[in-house]
Amino acid sequence: MKSTFNDIDSKMDTYYYNSTTKLRRYAIFVTSVSLLTTTILTMASVIVAIISHSAATTAFAANSAIDLISCCIVFWRYYDVSTYTANSHQTSKEKKTCVFLGSLFIISALAVIGKAIYDLIFHSITTKIDELILLSTIAIFLCIMLSGLKFWLYLEMLCASIYHDAISSIINLMFAILIIFSSEMIRFNEQFWWLDPCGSFVLAIGMIIYGFYVIISANMYREPQKQPWTYTTLA
Repeated sequence: MKSTFNDIDSKMDTYYYNSTTKLRRYAIFVTSVSLLTTTILTMASVIVAIISHSAATTAFAANSAIDLISCCIVFWRYYDVSTYTANSHQTSKEKKTCVFLGSLFIISALAVIGKAIYDLIFHSITTKIDELILLSTIAIFLCIMLSGLKFWLYLEMLCASIYHDAISSIINLMFAILIIFSSEMIRFNEQFWWLDPCGSFVLAIGMIIYGFYVIISANMYREPQKQPWTYTTLA
């Protein structure tokens, strides 16, 4: 009987080892794709933001940079086996990561608010409408794809850093939609120039709220006890 239970334990350890290893590889693959696409989007959005004087595009570039940093953290967390825990619960190291990401959300949002206020005061009108729409259309497609993959990974792994990475992609999606909407309205009538900075201001406030939420939830989190059959190491 004891031998039978030992065999069951061994089989369960092997099963959880294989399943968590597969999920870890999925996380590395998705994060690698996200790193590549986000790097390209960040570089392109910075260039377009400079030539178009768009507050929304500046915000998109700032959040893309956050998304890039978030991807790097997730990639490091799952590429380095020593930092990976198969139960995917939030460790103390991941708590610090979440606090860092929350702080980045707040800092970048304050920069976006500053840019939006500047544009409102000095009546800055967005230019290069075609370039903005082209960049935003591509960004919408990529953000939908990446956020969907990241949310799927989060549901499978219950990892806070992946969840915040997915939310970052959603925020990018919202900024891309704002860019297209405001650009088309400005093309129709330049009297709608205020839509770009005002929309950016509202979304930046949302980023600040979410940043504080990430920080507070990370500090209040208590790591649950290990569940039965949770894989730790395969002897």
